[in-house]
Formats: sequence, structure tokens, C-alpha cells
Amino acid sequence: MVERTPILNFFTHLILFAGFVFCVAPFVIVAIAASHNLKDVNDVPMSLLPGSDFWVNIKTAWTTADLGPKLLNSFIMAFGVAAGKVIISALT
Repeated sequence: MVERTPILNFFTHLILFAGFVFCVAPFVIVAIAASHNLKDVNDVPMSLLPGSDFWVNIKTAWTTADLGPKLLNSFIMAFGVAAGKVIISALT
């Protein structure tokens, strides 16, 4: 039998929300760190407010790592695998 008491629902939602924050927080911190320069990121504690260098850092990372061909290769592989799976599934 399923318990449906308001207090249990509250604690269940509280635990779910805590898990959500625990899972999403590292991605938010990475996005915020990407908007700061290296000096600001290395400061202890790092500022948790977005900085102004986001697009400069993205452009630098894109050109330094040569991401254009790598992302095209990933897209081609993903499309090929997805198309192959659909074709195999349609045949069986």
C-alpha cells in the first residue's frame, strides 16, 4: 500500500530536490567558471557569480582545441550509429 501523507510527500520532495541540486551543481559551477578568467577561477573561494569572459573563453577553447572537425566527426558517427540501429531494428 502506498503512503500518501502530506508530511511524507514533503520529505520525499525535499530528498528529490536535494538530489537534483547535488547532480546539477557541478554543471552550474563549470558554466560559471567558464565565464571567468584563470586568475578569478584560481582565487579561493571562487566567485559564484557569472563573469564577463564567457565568449572569449569559448572562442579560445574552440580555436585551441580545433573543435570544428571533432564535432563534425562526432555528429557523423552519432548519425551513422542511430541510422544503423533504426535499419537493423526495422529488419528484425
